[in-house]
Amino acid sequence: MQDRIQSIEDPLVRQPIEQFANWHHLPRIRSQARRGESLRGAVSNSKQEVTEVGRFLSWLAENGKTLATCQQADLDCWLADGPTTRHAISTFVSWTSQRRLSPKLAIARRPARATPLITHEERLNWLGLCLTGTPTP
Repeated sequence: MQDRIQSIEDPLVRQPIEQFANWHHLPRIRSQARRGESLRGAVSNSKQEVTEVGRFLSWLAENGKTLATCQQADLDCWLADGPTTRHAISTFVSWTSQRRLSPKLAIARRPARATPLITHEERLNWLGLCLTGTPTP
């Protein structure tokens, strides 16, 4: 994660990410490490969030904005114009709003779109075919 942050040249982009990583992600990761928990998920999540926050702050800079001047419409525009991974910045957005590093911004929760690829009955039929050894076309 530190390598990703250090690779950011623009201090207006790097500084908020560095603060966020130091005050939000690192304490959480250290706490998990002390408890002997796996760090894979926490580290992966941290990297993803740092990457997306960097993209967001770079986008703001390219559009003549900073975190302090960002408006809800700017955030909504950035979220709507890209992949769903952009929603990974939601914790950062809350964190910056709470610390008054940005205006009050919010990212609406996205509803899960868990649509089964096959029905329960189809799954049972496939399992039955596997157990009986019946070849499938």
